[in-house]
Parts: sequence; C-alpha cells; structure tokens
Amino acid sequence: MKQIIILMGPPGSGKGTQSKLLIDKLGYGYFSMGDTLREVARQDTPLGTQIKAPIEQGLIVSDELTRQVFDQFISKVMGKSGLVVDGFPRTPGQVEMLNGVLAEHKVTDQKIMLLDVDKKKLLGRLALRSKTEGRADDVSTLAVERRFDEFQKKTAKIRDFYELKGMLIHINGDQTVENVHKDIMEKLK
Repeated sequence: MKQIIILMGPPGSGKGTQSKLLIDKLGYGYFSMGDTLREVARQDTPLGTQIKAPIEQGLIVSDELTRQVFDQFISKVMGKSGLVVDGFPRTPGQVEMLNGVLAEHKVTDQKIMLLDVDKKKLLGRLALRSKTEGRADDVSTLAVERRFDEFQKKTAKIRDFYELKGMLIHINGDQTVENVHKDIMEKLK
C-alpha cells in the first residue's frame, strides 16, 4: 500500500460521500469505522450488543471495542494500492492503533483531511438524511446534536495532534458535493 487518505469530520459532514468518490476515482480500498460498527451492532453477538448501545445514544464507541472491530476488518482492505479511511481515528488510542498498522505495512504517505462544517447546516442535513435513509442515529435532533458535540469534544486532541504535525488539511465541507470533491483532489496533489 502506497497511500492512506483519512477523512475526518462530524457525523453528516459528507465523509461517506467523499470517500466513495475517491475510491471510484483512485481505485483505493475503503474502510469506514462507522459503517463497520453499525454492521457489527446489527449482529446478534456479544460484540454487537456492546456496540449497539453507544451508537443508539449518539456516543463514540470505546477504544477497546473499536480495536476489536478494527482488528477484524482492516486485513480485508490492506491489499490495495491505497486506502480511504472514513471517520477513523477519533481518539488518541485509535491514532496509536492506526499508526501501528501503517508502520507494519510500511505506509508513509498519509493525507489527513478534515471536512469543516457549520453545526446548523449540519443539523439540517442530518434531519433530511434520517427521513431518506432511515438512520436510527439521525432520528432525533437531540441525538444529532449529541453526536456533533461528542465528535467535537472527543476528536479535538486528534485534530490538534495532526494540526501540530502540519498534517491536517482543512476542507470546506459546506460546499456542494462536487466542489468539496474538487478541493480534496486539488489538495491531494
């Protein structure tokens, strides 16, 4: 694997949409922690049961549970020439997890992109998504606000860490899907 592109941003900021555009254009593998956690939460397993509660409450899943999921699923996508990672890492422990995998696979080209969005615009976007996609974690305004605030609080250290290392690339996530994608592609050069 040559490159990893990490897309960060609050829930509903467009990480999934932009990830899909990137994998279509670049032919990279794809790993979404959120999608993977929701998939595991639907399973009638002890791990699925443990993950379901924080997801339904709009909270970030613990590092311990995230590690179990990450270890199970990351090997499936590591054979590609590049990887787009959606919504991971979110905590210092997850940065360590990711750095360990990158070191093991000798991946040195990391692009960390933060989709910056306005909270009010985001709340409107998520309310619409709950109606069209039926996402349980988007249903109530309270849950949506909790997810946004939880993201801001829990990932502040991660944003600061990558910012201080000069690795964080800010993308205006309040633009059209096409313009966000265009900005991402320009900043990947």
